[in-house]
Amino acid sequence: MGLREHKRKLILWGVIIFIPLLWAGMFFSRSPVLVVTDPFFDALYGIRRTWEKRLELSVRFFRPVKPVFIGENAGEDMVPFAVEAVSARPFCVFFPFRYSDGARRYVRQHPNVPSVVLGGRLSPPQGEEDLLFFGTDTVLDMYRAGLCVAALVLPEEEVFVFPDPLMSRSDRDAFLEGLRAGEYMKDPLYMNVYADLSSRMGISVVMTGTPPSFLAGGIKIPVVLFSWMDPAVSSRDVKLVFDDSPWALAEEALNILSQGGREGMIPSEISVLGRRIPEKARETEIKNLIRQKPVMP
Repeated sequence: MGLREHKRKLILWGVIIFIPLLWAGMFFSRSPVLVVTDPFFDALYGIRRTWEKRLELSVRFFRPVKPVFIGENAGEDMVPFAVEAVSARPFCVFFPFRYSDGARRYVRQHPNVPSVVLGGRLSPPQGEEDLLFFGTDTVLDMYRAGLCVAALVLPEEEVFVFPDPLMSRSDRDAFLEGLRAGEYMKDPLYMNVYADLSSRMGISVVMTGTPPSFLAGGIKIPVVLFSWMDPAVSSRDVKLVFDDSPWALAEEALNILSQGGREGMIPSEISVLGRRIPEKARETEIKNLIRQKPVMP
């Protein structure tokens, strides 16, 4: 091998090694996105899902995304210290609503760090002008749920809804609008968690509150579930999962912040569990429906 060829290979290997190192250096020098969480949520959401979501967000926004774990018995006054221990100068911090008090304490000490409470369906916390709030677009969620249920249920079958106390009149109207847009003409029936469905077959169920007792009873009915849990460990009767957890909303929340926004309503991330929907054409139809929006009058 000639000297010139040897030098050429050295230069080539130098470039191959240098570029990833340069990329890694630039990546890790950027201020991170922090997401406040705790071990209980991590177990519910799934450790693998958390890792995958961190990787996805990191690649998309080209900056580190790190969780901030709050101990089980830690008080709200410890939340700022936990955040500071992970990064002294984060790009932004996302707080679940249950840590709103800790978010208030943090934003008082760090008013220049964008701090966002991802509040789901709850009302914005009051008292801190610098604390941002992004909620869940429940009206759009319920419209899409209605469309998907209409695709799963036969015209003569029934649709049952197990609501939680936060379901509003607008949510119910949007769900009905979705059913009608999907050409399902019967009215949904709103039930409590103790309702006995053992004698009813072939129905679709939407659950936004406490899971009813039938879910553990082996009744084979298609279910649309609103939950933060890992879909992989749900009952096989669950066909779709609407997720408005902080990890699910973080991508759109980052888009809003990047555009200078200070508030927003974000729809849930919807998982279509294709292996539980035997008909391929119906699975494709539902994957299209979860991107639909109501037609404005």
